[in-house]
Amino acid sequence: MFDFTNAKLSQVVIHQVGNKNKSEEFQLSPNLLHVGAPVLKELLLKYFLHPFKETALYNLAHEDDLRMNEIYTFVANIFEDPSCFYELSCSAARHLYDKSDHPRIKSGEFYMVYFKECVLDDEVADAIGFFKSEHRDTFLKVEHEDSGIRVGYESGINVNRLDKGCLIFNIDKIKGYVVAVVDASNKSEAQFWKDDFLRVKDREDHFYHTQNFLHVYNHYLEESHTPEEKPEVIDIQKKTMQFFKEEKVFDVHKFEEEILQEPEKIETFRNFKKEYEESHQTSIPEDFKISAPAVKTAKKQFKNTLKLDANFVIQVLNSNAIIKRGYSEETGQKFYQLFYENEIT
Repeated sequence: MFDFTNAKLSQVVIHQVGNKNKSEEFQLSPNLLHVGAPVLKELLLKYFLHPFKETALYNLAHEDDLRMNEIYTFVANIFEDPSCFYELSCSAARHLYDKSDHPRIKSGEFYMVYFKECVLDDEVADAIGFFKSEHRDTFLKVEHEDSGIRVGYESGINVNRLDKGCLIFNIDKIKGYVVAVVDASNKSEAQFWKDDFLRVKDREDHFYHTQNFLHVYNHYLEESHTPEEKPEVIDIQKKTMQFFKEEKVFDVHKFEEEILQEPEKIETFRNFKKEYEESHQTSIPEDFKISAPAVKTAKKQFKNTLKLDANFVIQVLNSNAIIKRGYSEETGQKFYQLFYENEIT
């Protein structure tokens, strides 16, 4: 999906953006950052681009008019005329400061970068990046001197940890460009980066369709089976994941035939899917290209463990495993029977 092998830093600027609610510092850099040393360029490219993996993509959006999305306006003007990069970076920094009014939002450096020769799905395009560093790490500094070795420390930014980031590729302008987002914030923190600052919506591509279908199907399994049927659910989930790993293109009729099989189950799932689409105002196509990264992500939703009180956890590794559930009248307790051929030590 992403290929940054030949990506180049064209323009870079750093502003300081604090928390507006706490009256923290807001400081604009007077000029662009001069990045001369090749080593520094490599470190910055790693810091900015390495965190972006094959994952969900987005489009910039606005409920009324896309042109009312501030970030969309900024990047559209810059792609049209890169000479206005610095001026609009100042506007973007003010926009971020205005949105940084939640008490949990941390102060930090705001970077805006113009990249050239980025590749997305084999298409070469310029990209504009927005990044924010909020945390400082402590590093040991070891120096060799004539009198021996001296150890000190320095506070700095870890190039292996990007707190917040966004890449906007100059692709699909009419739909709100193609956007990739990184946000290392804890779930308990305000999700202002995506929702308030960028204002993005899911991009309906093969990753989205794969992830969305598996999400809906997992909900269907949870709601259509009782807790006592958990072993059966695990078995179905494993067969489902195997189906998605083996197929290149998803076909709902083939899926129903191989996984659901029974007409009654097929009808029940179709009704569940229809109700979900209506209530969430979405549409799940009957065929689409399967995204391997989306399958890998969705696999985390499918739990293959049985937790029994506080005493046992049974992990089911193979869909062929035979597990039967029972109830003992003598002890008044439930039990599972596990059938196997060999004990592996």
